[in-house]
Amino acid sequence: MDRVTGVILAGGRSSRLGRDKAFLDFGGAPLISRLYAAVDGLFREVIVVAPDPSAFSFLPVRVVADTFTGKGPLAGVQAGLAALAPGSDAAFLLACDLPFANRGLIRHLIGMRDGHQAVVPKKGSFVEPLHALYDRRCLPAVERELAGPSPRVSSFFSRVDVRYAGPEEVEPFGPWERLFFNINTPEDYARALDLLGGAIS
Repeated sequence: MDRVTGVILAGGRSSRLGRDKAFLDFGGAPLISRLYAAVDGLFREVIVVAPDPSAFSFLPVRVVADTFTGKGPLAGVQAGLAALAPGSDAAFLLACDLPFANRGLIRHLIGMRDGHQAVVPKKGSFVEPLHALYDRRCLPAVERELAGPSPRVSSFFSRVDVRYAGPEEVEPFGPWERLFFNINTPEDYARALDLLGGAIS
């Protein structure tokens, strides 16, 4: 774990929600504080990727901005990997709209690395690229995709060695739909608060 950095992506526009996801009230604290708590102590360093460093001064993190602006979440992957300090050779990425990120699952996915360049949860044809581990060696492939017209987060996977984590490896830590529940709309936010009331860790 010492050579892995935690990276929280908080640079999205939240257009469907109408306000910044990172600062949604969630159990009496900003949503991003919940994500930080999920990774605090797991890593030597935690980085937040966001356009305004001053907005996150309440967290003990380094904040970096996208280099490839306007390129979506993949630009956040690039920024996180490019910001890795010496001595860190991989990033565990979490989108800031995943309120039920599970600390045990994060540890488990990192433990599956075993020389692979990425470890990504996958169920059927659905992947969870913003709750995944990426080795520094992925950076050239990520930047190659970002040079294209419309890069997707998973568009570089064919260029690197990916270890997919299936439901049988993930779901001992909880139901898939809750572990990777993300908030995109007001309805999602309301549903997440309902789930929080159900004492989901």
